[in-house]
Amino acid sequence: LRWLATVTAKRAARVIFVSRDSAAWMGDAAKVPPDRRAVIHHGVDLTAWARALEGVPRTGSTGILALSSVYRYKNIVRLVEAYCELGKRMTDLPPLTIVGDEQDAKHLGEIRRAIEGAGEVGARIRLVGEVPYEEISSYYGDARLFVFPSYLETFGHPLLEALAAELPVAASDMPVFREIAGDAAIYFDPFDVEDIAEQMERVLRDPDLAQDLARRSGARAQSFSWNAAADRLAALLDEVIR
Repeated sequence: LRWLATVTAKRAARVIFVSRDSAAWMGDAAKVPPDRRAVIHHGVDLTAWARALEGVPRTGSTGILALSSVYRYKNIVRLVEAYCELGKRMTDLPPLTIVGDEQDAKHLGEIRRAIEGAGEVGARIRLVGEVPYEEISSYYGDARLFVFPSYLETFGHPLLEALAAELPVAASDMPVFREIAGDAAIYFDPFDVEDIAEQMERVLRDPDLAQDLARRSGARAQSFSWNAAADRLAALLDEVIR
């Protein structure tokens, strides 16, 4: 697949990337000249999200939400370790809900062992697994904080969904996440368990910060739409054809 992608990229008139960050490092890796790289961000349907969230009770019962397919680079084990550290600092610890389909059975086993080793705090961690996409909004809608601890992404669509759901967001300090979330998130070192715990604690202990981040999330999500993505793609196809 790597060989095929590299050969195809060399022959293509344009190569589409979903972020400026991925265009930079993946474009360099595949030796795609800068003038043949095109960036088209993913979008989100804000109207559909608003409709889906209408009936969701905002009780915060989901607590801290992490949502993504289970791969090693999603960094869930460190998130569990950070949550255990958070348990030492907070007596009113909200639950941690981890949602995502299994893509790496070995790593899923490591996550389960980390949860089992967390003792009483581990009992507050819900490892939900895969859920139908139409139910995803209920997890976003009932969360107090969305955490995205990945240390590798080309875009990170759950981050955009969290912004659309107007959630406070804490995310790994990576160029691509800053490209997408901007000032609508607070950031942590994904390899530093203490820092992950500290940034989660900041949001959970400070209602004003949480409210400000939620407001910024909704505003930031307005910058990403499927209509804009479609317009950019249509313009690119027209450019190449001409």
